[in-house]
Amino acid sequence: GVPTFRHHTMLAHESVRRADHLELANEIRDVWRSAGFSSPAGLSHLRTLYQEDIVPTSKTFDGGTLPGTFEHLKPFIGKAVSKITQMGDPVLIVNSDQDIRGEDVDFDRRPVWRVLVGGAKLSRGFTVEGLTISYYRRRTGQADTLMQMGRWFGFRKGYQDLVRLYIDRQLRAGPRTIDLYEAFGAIMYTEELFRDELRRYAELVDGKPQITPAQIPPLVTQHLPWLRPTARNKMFNAQLVVRRLQEIEPVAYPTISAEIAQNYDAILPLMQQANRRAEFAVPGRTRPGSYPARYGLVAHDDLLTALERLRWSDPTLFEPDLAFLREIRGSVDDWIVLMPQLREGANRVLPGLGASSVFFRKRSRHPRFQAISDPKHRHAARRIAGVPADERYQDSVADDLHASRRGAFIVYPIVENRLDGTDSGAEIPSGTCIIGLRIVAPSSVRRPDTPYVRFRVYLEDRASEIIVPNPEAVAD
Repeated sequence: GVPTFRHHTMLAHESVRRADHLELANEIRDVWRSAGFSSPAGLSHLRTLYQEDIVPTSKTFDGGTLPGTFEHLKPFIGKAVSKITQMGDPVLIVNSDQDIRGEDVDFDRRPVWRVLVGGAKLSRGFTVEGLTISYYRRRTGQADTLMQMGRWFGFRKGYQDLVRLYIDRQLRAGPRTIDLYEAFGAIMYTEELFRDELRRYAELVDGKPQITPAQIPPLVTQHLPWLRPTARNKMFNAQLVVRRLQEIEPVAYPTISAEIAQNYDAILPLMQQANRRAEFAVPGRTRPGSYPARYGLVAHDDLLTALERLRWSDPTLFEPDLAFLREIRGSVDDWIVLMPQLREGANRVLPGLGASSVFFRKRSRHPRFQAISDPKHRHAARRIAGVPADERYQDSVADDLHASRRGAFIVYPIVENRLDGTDSGAEIPSGTCIIGLRIVAPSSVRRPDTPYVRFRVYLEDRASEIIVPNPEAVAD
């Protein structure tokens, strides 16, 4: 039958100041009154919204069903308006525990069909049931605070196609302009990396955990310059020495043209080995796809020599990974180098290599990139290295390239300015072509008796202390 929903709510949050809440609530009331949803003009606006937004969005969801036409919805519009205005005011300001305990917003005692406006009480520690629309303009400089405010990442089945997020892409914060959409993307990426690493470290070695909860903070990353993981008044007295990850994706590439050119020259001999072409598969929900790539074979020592020559904007980020690649020298024979190619558009001439696809990437946490590799390119690299992949993934080319002591790495020639078709075929100087990498180690190098990480302390004389004062914060 037709599903029914007890609650239907919108969240509006842009400030922690109570005066701002009242101002925003009044603006929403004005918009509601001027909409006139029962008038011909209001119904015309809803019809346009249905045809241009709801219909195309809902059709993208598998199994979604839609009314035949907007006319089928008209009898329900009046009922919805009646529920929203049942208390006389479509807007409810929530600022305190008393507001939350109040009957108007008690989700257990009565249905709530309102627009909820508020600050800290609304942004964290309080479940807004039936939430479909979020209007968000609140700025903060700490990722843990921002993450607690995100209410649009999980919804019950039945109305995913109706969920909408209105978020500020150009929020002024002093001299800086903040893109909140980018900020939430960064913290989600950080959390995904964090969860992936925790899964690896959760394995027991000789019946003992590899790391304790106190050692976890050094694993937290930061992907935007203004969005810190948490308050900066503390640091943890631990430094990663070796990080034995199955997949490595550096992000701290240099900004100086001479260092970028040095990196290009270091990787060029490896790229030149990618002199064969093939189509590699991409799994899909409905039907699989593929992408063209150049590939070749390189020895482990040749890869290691090239990586040791690379320059970084922050060398400490790659040093634990390089230590791991040195450590497995006797366990790896060779590597397949993959250079994905675009079917059209971004082909340029690269020094010493000739025509090749190049990729646009952005330093979202200057001078670091947020990510380098495209997820669809990772499947082939994992299959070649013997790493378990998507069960839907079938690729005979990658299967033929697999060997027990063989890894794979993907090379991305990167530019930081968006490309168009007007200068296709133009040469890109080595000093502006950043060589990005994703390295997938052979599954055979992972030994159950070896921990994934090894730490050392920053301050030897305080080795027993988990947290020590941050000298920079103390100086401030």
